[in-house]
Amino acid sequence: GTYTQRDQIYYRGLMVNNTYLRVHAGISDFVMAMDFNEAAFGMTYRNSLLNPGVQIDGVPDDIAGEDQGQFSWEQVVGEQGSVINVARIDTDVPGTAVGSYYQDDLSPPDDNDSIICSGDDHAIGASGLRIKMPGLGLNTDPTKPPTAPSTAVNNFTGHRFSYYGPPEESAETAALRGRQVDSPLIAVTGPDVDRTNQDNPPSKPGRQNWVGLKVSARPANLRLKPGASTKIRVKLRNIGDRTGRRVKICPAARKPARVRGSCKFLGKLRAGRNAERSFRIKLGRAKTGKRKLRIRFTASARGSKARSASVLVRPRGR
Repeated sequence: GTYTQRDQIYYRGLMVNNTYLRVHAGISDFVMAMDFNEAAFGMTYRNSLLNPGVQIDGVPDDIAGEDQGQFSWEQVVGEQGSVINVARIDTDVPGTAVGSYYQDDLSPPDDNDSIICSGDDHAIGASGLRIKMPGLGLNTDPTKPPTAPSTAVNNFTGHRFSYYGPPEESAETAALRGRQVDSPLIAVTGPDVDRTNQDNPPSKPGRQNWVGLKVSARPANLRLKPGASTKIRVKLRNIGDRTGRRVKICPAARKPARVRGSCKFLGKLRAGRNAERSFRIKLGRAKTGKRKLRIRFTASARGSKARSASVLVRPRGR
């Protein structure tokens, strides 16, 4: 279809393939399959309904052309590696039936256009979903008017998650991938998640009862003449869910840079709260040339790991 769109999103070990079908009415039987080549000979094909599976060798199997029903995952494994495919569809076409497709034939029938158009004249372990729509199917092309009995253009989107793994991965791993697709991790934000008061401290999934210090110093980069001074603002935030106690910020600098005073104590810092302290730094009159100087500010609290931020000072001429 002219307006059919396919997005392929690549991650390490995973490719997500989203196909947005936008075609005229009249297409009622099609497949969403992955076709392999001769490099897959000797591998095993299986799915959640067909286990232990069949060997991929270009020779038709007893299951070829037969609809096994809708599986939840499928897998191709061998010494070459492993591919797990998890396919799902989203559609509002009423009466759509989803089943399975498999063909392993070096010389498929001439009318097998859906697989032959995949790049060669063979169907080698070609497998995936088979989708059948009632009658002649409905229109999913938004540039064309709705097709009776529908009063609106229908939608059909196919999703395939392809996981690539080591040789001979287990069927249990394939089943796990299917569950992960159906129950993905969900990120949530908003006022009920990131609280800034002690009664409702900020949450961090998987971690509780901790003090987390996040420290920053501004300006992070500056230029000073010998003998000049400036003020540095150090900001501290408790990103944990427990009040920090005995909180302090301590500076550390090497000559000729100096920080006026020593550590500054904040006492308590509640969960989700911020605090800020200022430090004045001065660059000595000793010759430093173009050497860069780094001043570090380290924040610590009882029961928490120390965290630090630094300021880079570049000496400049008088």
